[in-house]
Amino acid sequence: MLGDELRKKRKAAKLSIQALATQTHLAYRTIWNFEQTGGRFDLFLKAITVLALEIEGRNLPEGTHLGEQLKKLRQRRKLSQRKLCELADISRPALIALEKKKIHHLAILDKVGRVLGAGLYLKPVNQAKSFYTHAGNATGQDYWQTPLELLSKLYQVFGTFDLDPCSGRNKPVKAKVHFLEDDDGLSLPWFGAVFVNPPYNQQDLKRWILKALTEHQSGNTRLIVVLVPARTDTRWWHQAIAQKADILFLKGRLRFGGSGSDNTAPFPSALALYGASDIQLQQLATMFPESWLCRR
Repeated sequence: MLGDELRKKRKAAKLSIQALATQTHLAYRTIWNFEQTGGRFDLFLKAITVLALEIEGRNLPEGTHLGEQLKKLRQRRKLSQRKLCELADISRPALIALEKKKIHHLAILDKVGRVLGAGLYLKPVNQAKSFYTHAGNATGQDYWQTPLELLSKLYQVFGTFDLDPCSGRNKPVKAKVHFLEDDDGLSLPWFGAVFVNPPYNQQDLKRWILKALTEHQSGNTRLIVVLVPARTDTRWWHQAIAQKADILFLKGRLRFGGSGSDNTAPFPSALALYGASDIQLQQLATMFPESWLCRR
């Protein structure tokens, strides 16, 4: 969030909130509010200008201004204004104003940037846009396409998900927003109801599981469903799943890639659930009667 970015940059400059407030001729409370990602956008621009910073986005397309860039990204995500407003919990007039370069509130910009996966951050003026390596969305043997039969049952319990942060390009999960490999959903904030089928190499799998736990604990999401190998002997399982998530141990070995596939997993699988309600867990147990539900 841009508030977190401002806090980091202020501390890097060895400035207190009061010192920055004095330099910008703004109130202490105003700077404090910025760091909670609130307040007027024009005053936020004034504060970051004093620090010689400007707003950039790691996934933003080219455009003449920030609002136009976000509009292009919305279109790339194939989201209507109505759908984006619903996901970001903002009014349509606010979004229309933002896309026309009339940004009134920092919180609105942050919400839109979060849903679109814009990756907004603050960089020094005249410094080149940062280069990011996308290490989290591995492909090839690390990526196992989620079985359609499994997804069908999950849709009956949870409906369409809001976000798939590590989406495959073929037969994607039913989600309103998909972050692909180039977006690097491992480094972006998540939102809403999330489904995750992470890469299964040991290093990336651990990163995604810890990311899911962090996003849940931060309150960014209301639900996260993660499909993982049931490797209860691993450190990441005990760090991020055991006693931290509800777990559905699936019977047998999944066939990844859809019905009729010979791509049977060489490992048992489980669903780790963060934020699922009692009713949803009961429905899930009904959908998978031969599986074992372990409540945290």
